[in-house]
Amino acid sequence: MKIPYGLVIEFQNSPIDSIEMRSRENFYGKMIWIVNVTTGMIKGYFSVGLSGPIQKDPLIYQINWWSRSQFLRKWGEATATVYFDFGTDTLWRLIFYDPEKTVGAVSPIPKRCLIEDCSNGRAIRTMNDAGV
Repeated sequence: MKIPYGLVIEFQNSPIDSIEMRSRENFYGKMIWIVNVTTGMIKGYFSVGLSGPIQKDPLIYQINWWSRSQFLRKWGEATATVYFDFGTDTLWRLIFYDPEKTVGAVSPIPKRCLIEDCSNGRAIRTMNDAGV
């Protein structure tokens, strides 16, 4: 979906290979990915910040990955910003993923804030900026 301010939002509901991901990122340029992780078994392999945030401003949580799946490795290689949608009111932006340590970091943002920011052509806020 391309919004009036030139940003493309790609809603990804099914597996995509790395070549196709890179092709879309190169074609669209200014884009973000919103990856639906409510389907399949992906959701059960995440552990998000069980010990609390690792950074407060902006708010960042550590994630651990327990699957042999290449899911996080692939999304960690994306050049566009990646958000994971677990079917709640919050999206989780992937900050980084280290495939050797199977550890990464994510930052939460309310869906309503992302929608407002994209609709108004603003830079997408962090959870701290959103006043939450």
